[in-house]
Amino acid sequence: MKKITLVFFGLIFSLVLLEAGLRLGGWALLSLQEYRNRAAIQEKGTYRIMCLGESTTFNQWPPILREILNRNDLGIRFSVIDKGCPGIDTVNILKYVENHLDEYNPDMVVAMMGINDTESELVIMPYGASASGGGESFFRKLKIYKLARFLGSYILNKAIEIGISEAEGKEVLSNYEEYIDLAKAYIEQARYKEAEEVLREALIKYPQGCEAHAELGEVLKKQGRHQEMKELYKNALKISPDCYEIYIGLGDVHAQEKDLGAQEEAYKKAIEIDPYCLVAYVRLGDFYRSLGKYDDEEKMLRKMIDLRPRYYRRYLALARHYRENHKYLQAEQIYKKVIEIYPLYEGSYRALAFCYQEQGNEALAEEYFMRAEKAALENYNPVTKNNYLTLKKILDERGIKLVCVQYPCRSLEGLKKMLGTEKGIIFVDNGKVFRQGVKAEGYSSYFTDAFGGDFGHCTEKGNRLLAENIAKAVLEECFNN
Repeated sequence: MKKITLVFFGLIFSLVLLEAGLRLGGWALLSLQEYRNRAAIQEKGTYRIMCLGESTTFNQWPPILREILNRNDLGIRFSVIDKGCPGIDTVNILKYVENHLDEYNPDMVVAMMGINDTESELVIMPYGASASGGGESFFRKLKIYKLARFLGSYILNKAIEIGISEAEGKEVLSNYEEYIDLAKAYIEQARYKEAEEVLREALIKYPQGCEAHAELGEVLKKQGRHQEMKELYKNALKISPDCYEIYIGLGDVHAQEKDLGAQEEAYKKAIEIDPYCLVAYVRLGDFYRSLGKYDDEEKMLRKMIDLRPRYYRRYLALARHYRENHKYLQAEQIYKKVIEIYPLYEGSYRALAFCYQEQGNEALAEEYFMRAEKAALENYNPVTKNNYLTLKKILDERGIKLVCVQYPCRSLEGLKKMLGTEKGIIFVDNGKVFRQGVKAEGYSSYFTDAFGGDFGHCTEKGNRLLAENIAKAVLEECFNN
């Protein structure tokens, strides 16, 4: 018993020393990183801002932000790095963020993210419904815990590298699945040249490999090699005429070429091969909408709802369809259906408020705006919250400022409450100013769609308003301007 007691207290003492050492080391590394950041700014003469987000960020407002910031005569030049990625969620943003930080060494990170988190079925809960809503536990705050998480991540990445190395060391990969797995590992690390080599080798040995054709097409697409994509898919269809993925890829190629007839035919063929292929319905619905064929778009939207009756994005797209065609009664019914399925989701309440506003019913519009505000303050997405807080900790350890941008039309107070008592965050409010603009000039002046229910991808005017709000907050909070 005496020996066991000594071992136990020795272990506790060692853990305490390790925790203290990690905290001291973290402080030292943070100080060193801050010094390097200042030196980099002085040498290059620019203040670097990296923007994180999804399709609402990608090639949208970041270039306008740079333009606005550099119009101010501060004696500082700003560079803005756009790391938005269409379709990405906060889990995958965090997966790559440290690599981005190492590569670009920004002074500030601007994040507008979370709308794609668990998008097929919303995971929203009231505050207090989960222990995670009350903040981080004592154990999760320990540096030892963070070290364990870091080592786990490191081991996982090393496993991918070792798997690649082992596969590279083989004279011949033994089967088709090994080729695909190796190619996907390369794609995961953005090593497109190696991925292409593996996939082309796979197609020599397994010429009917549908997945290899589809993956190779995506690799070419990521490199902007659209003509090669077209030839690849055409040749692939001669070998695998029943591969719906190839038809979707070919439809995307025809979209680039503005060949409308071939584009429609390709998407229809994909659906004919696989009637449950949601991606093909999405592509075809968007195609019909771009041509103003709203009845055909409605058919695609309703088909997707039949296939995925709890996929809220399709309901919102259908409601948007009705609003754009002034079928307000149908739009109202759809929004109420989403509220019935997801009563905690603020976007549906605010979208319904806009619907009433467009009809001139200000009383009902105000009622639903208030219900949206209440939902925003009472409920949160635990995935989004956890990943925002994790991003904040990563940036704190590097001495990088964080700007959290709320989506257009949404309540800033909801975002603030979700992030709790975190210090040092610069918040950007896009709620009131966008709601006023929509009321005065119409929804379509600021948004091209309504995928989020109460907002969508911005028009040029909407992106400029977003960039102006972000620039104002950055200049006021960081440069006293």
